[in-house]
Amino acid sequence: MKEEENNNNQVFALGCRLNAFEAELIKEQAKKAGVSNTIFVNSCTVTSEAHKQSMQLVRKLKRENPNANIVVTGCGAEIDPNSFANMKEVSKVIGNKDKFSLNALKSEEKIILGDLNSEEDFTIPQIQGFENRTRAFIQIQQGCDHRCTFCIIATARGKSKSLPQDTIIQQIKQAVDFGHKEVVLTGVDISSWNRDALVNSPSRIGFLCKEILKEVPNLPRLRLSSLDPAVVDSDILDLLKHESRFMPHIHLSLQAMNNSVLKNMGRRHSRENAIAWINDLRTANKNVAIGADMICGFPRETDEQFEDTYSTIKDLKIPFLHVFPYSTRKNTIAEKMKEIPMDIRKKRAKILSGLAEQIKVDFFKAKLNTVEEVLCESNNMGYTKDYSLVKILGNAPQKEIINVEIVDYNQRQLIAKVVDNGK
Repeated sequence: MKEEENNNNQVFALGCRLNAFEAELIKEQAKKAGVSNTIFVNSCTVTSEAHKQSMQLVRKLKRENPNANIVVTGCGAEIDPNSFANMKEVSKVIGNKDKFSLNALKSEEKIILGDLNSEEDFTIPQIQGFENRTRAFIQIQQGCDHRCTFCIIATARGKSKSLPQDTIIQQIKQAVDFGHKEVVLTGVDISSWNRDALVNSPSRIGFLCKEILKEVPNLPRLRLSSLDPAVVDSDILDLLKHESRFMPHIHLSLQAMNNSVLKNMGRRHSRENAIAWINDLRTANKNVAIGADMICGFPRETDEQFEDTYSTIKDLKIPFLHVFPYSTRKNTIAEKMKEIPMDIRKKRAKILSGLAEQIKVDFFKAKLNTVEEVLCESNNMGYTKDYSLVKILGNAPQKEIINVEIVDYNQRQLIAKVVDNGK
């Protein structure tokens, strides 16, 4: 959960990086609309538990700020506006389409919901930069045209729409001028940027990255958020091979590594597809770090199918794994499938998480005594090009890129000392 403040307004973002980016826009738009004494909650509804947490946060914030107005927006507000509107703590509910609208922010209506699937062009407000962030998250796309059986986000965000290339590049130029040295491209399904998924047209995200790096030559770092492993892209391989400003960290939405489970999930890639893509990424750049999301205990998953996922991850040695026990989401296809007991889901998640920790420790160990380039953030922390978290001994200049020598590590991070420029 992230909090952004603007005078006496506050914005809390739960869930994904896109929500965190949108919090910045909401903050700026609220200021333009003349809104004051208001707390915005950009809610998450990716799982039923996330939805519940959004409601709990609303109650907590009202207890701590009894005189403030509470406005709920985001995916939870889009999916279940009445539940939020009926909360005594909530002043207004704004759906995803209107969350940046000055008229909606100023309106006295209790619930404001627009048509997410309207044919009008997708636009968002431009922002100069992100005051409280080292990296700039830039949205390039909204919505999703796929229907994974466990996911409600396609309903919460609408169909896939892309921002024009020129608009994206202009926003990145402003972010660089503001002082950001790293830009992260984000969206609901960035693999579908300017791509017609319904006819399986080629990926365009790698092409966009090439254009950004060409048009913004003073951008030191360009990073991608999560990619769909079903959409391979030769331009990404080319960037990994030849472009040092393109960060060698690729996060994939794998979810499982057994074909029967992937089919039940409604995923569009196979285990073999994913393995081939990961091998191609590593061939293009031996230093690329792979991250992935994994769901354990999906309905109908057998012990043998989980073992298939476990053994594949072990063989692939994926260092940055986000592991979750399956959480039922209402109004999804998977809700109707026969579920596995929660204790088994949690046990499998614990087993896979243990493997992931060991792989990450081995990955960190291999970096001992090497020199890494780090973008410094607050509290002497920073990230390498491959998104390894680094604790820097001594004083590190915030928002600057420096060279460090890795001197130690633990399960969470690398530990490093600053390398003198003349060394």
